Amino acid sequence: MQFQIPGSRLTRDLTELNTLARKGKNYYYCALDCSDRFKGYLAVEPRLKSQQARRIWARALGRHDEWDWALFPFLGNAQVTATRLRRDKLPLGETGIPPDDANLSETLRAYNEAADWYASQTSTFSEKSSLRDEMDWLAGHTGGPILDAGSGAGRDAAYLARFERKVIALDASAPLLEHVPRCENIQRRVGDVRHLQLEANSVGAIWCSAVLLHLQREDVLKTLREFSRVLIAGGLAEISVKEGTGHASIPMPDHPWLRRHFFYYEIEELKQLAHLAGLDVVRAWTEEEVDSSLDVQCWVKLLLRKPGG
Repeated sequence: MQFQIPGSRLTRDLTELNTLARKGKNYYYCALDCSDRFKGYLAVEPRLKSQQARRIWARALGRHDEWDWALFPFLGNAQVTATRLRRDKLPLGETGIPPDDANLSETLRAYNEAADWYASQTSTFSEKSSLRDEMDWLAGHTGGPILDAGSGAGRDAAYLARFERKVIALDASAPLLEHVPRCENIQRRVGDVRHLQLEANSVGAIWCSAVLLHLQREDVLKTLREFSRVLIAGGLAEISVKEGTGHASIPMPDHPWLRRHFFYYEIEELKQLAHLAGLDVVRAWTEEEVDSSLDVQCWVKLLLRKPGG
């Protein structure tokens, strides 16, 4: 791995780093010999790309596009490190839940235990909802099976089934899937949107409404890459998340002992993730719509196309 940069020189005097720091000088230092921690290569006032070391590590791991810490903070990895170093303070390893999936596991538990409530809250469309028009357009401009990725209790899957297309209602919550209407052309399937158990180039359209907002950025990218894999060339996908920044842990209405985790996204950030996944952005917009708690939210929506076809 090429951590040593052009223009650097060999040094064995680490006090030089302190001197440079006191003088307010920028420097880049890397130790290449684990057996001699005082031996390294130093460059003063170097011209570097942003996050030089992360770029190198990302390339070495075969994850060339994931060097940007703002987009890919890998907070789960930080949590693992904290758990290992401070087991007395963060005993997450004792729960049996992988630390990087702890937020998602808590969210899934909330949906599983409040499945009846959630199904009743999402059984119909709000009066001014644009979701039916968007599904009409998606179905009218595609062919082949439709994947409702994160179908919940199946309201949207049932609507999409009206187009006499095969609809795959996929959700991580088996109790929610029990509420999906029994219909000849709806196939219910328990699954993870990050790891779709579907063949490549097997679906013509993907509808993913208010699902990716439960995922951190690296998992959103995994999911979008899966969408690209299973879509036929020229196939379309519509995704939506809540607009904003950061993360929130919010009690489930009427079930305050249950919590869901939400990750918020700005439109340009979501577009960048789509591009990294190899999908073309056909349209990007924001729109107000009520959520399952009947609160008005501003949503980021993207219509994506798999190149080709």
